[in-house]
Amino acid sequence: MTTALKVSAAYGTGTPQLKPGETVVVQWGEFNRVDPLLTESRRAAIVQSYTAAGMPLEGIVTLRSLGFTQEEQEQLVRGDYVTGITQ
Repeated sequence: MTTALKVSAAYGTGTPQLKPGETVVVQWGEFNRVDPLLTESRRAAIVQSYTAAGMPLEGIVTLRSLGFTQEEQEQLVRGDYVTGITQ
């Protein structure tokens, strides 16, 4: 951006120039391109593969890499599942 300002000042419409030693600081706002539904479906597939391998659900939900919050962990473990349907 600093270079763009210098080029604009030299060849453009006379945009204000930076003073010697002055820099441009860019502050980006929060930026979220992650699709929450896609993330959740990937987590579900991982949990399903671990349960198919015989790992207990109580152990799976505590895996840090899956990123379940404490509340989500309690909710998943507390659920009463019969043939994959929540009761």
